Order: sequence, then C-alpha cells, then structure tokens
Amino acid sequence: MTAVAPDDDGQNSPFPDNDRLMAAAMRVFAPLASEMAERRDAQKQRPYVEFYQVPLSVRKNAAEELARELGLETIEEQAREEGREIYHALGGAVNDWEDAIYQGDGMWLTDDGDWVQR
Repeated sequence: MTAVAPDDDGQNSPFPDNDRLMAAAMRVFAPLASEMAERRDAQKQRPYVEFYQVPLSVRKNAAEELARELGLETIEEQAREEGREIYHALGGAVNDWEDAIYQGDGMWLTDDGDWVQR
C-alpha cells in the first residue's frame, strides 16, 4: 500500500501509475503466493493486494524483478551506489589491492561499490 500512498509517511514518492504497479505486482508475485486477497485501504479506498506465504527465499528476487519491470533502481543497484559513496567518503584506496579499502574481518570495499571478502 505504501508504494501507492503519498501520505503514508511523507518521505517516499508513490509510484505514479497505480494500474501499472498493480499489474506488474500481480505478474511477479501471484505465481509465487499460496493465496492472495484484494483489499481497499479503509481511509481512501485505494486498492491493494496482499500475497500470502511467498517463500522468503524468493522474495528478494521477486522484488528485484518487479523493480526492473517498473524501471526502478533495484536494491542491488542502490547498495552498490551506497558502497561507491562510502568508498569516496573514505578518500579512495590506500593499499595495493585493486583500489579497494580494507574494512575489517576480511571485507574490502572496491571503487565500484562492491563488497569483497578476501
């Protein structure tokens, strides 16, 4: 519901096309759910769908597929961008391993925002 409700928290923009969002969510999540229920928000009667028993192991992939289908930045892309911001905030690499910064516990942050364990 938050994806289509601009007044839910005031911080996130709603997806501009509710019909497109609902159709994409149905294509992606409906085959994965054991059941679903169409509902309406009590205050403004906005439609939404609840999907039940979508296995945790497939939720992330389904969310990524939905983001790609809607032309949105995926979680993976957001994480990589945050990694790049951290890398540059730390002043870039200070070692000889492929321009990566050692973060501790065997984890390195590369200049393209990837976290690598060595």
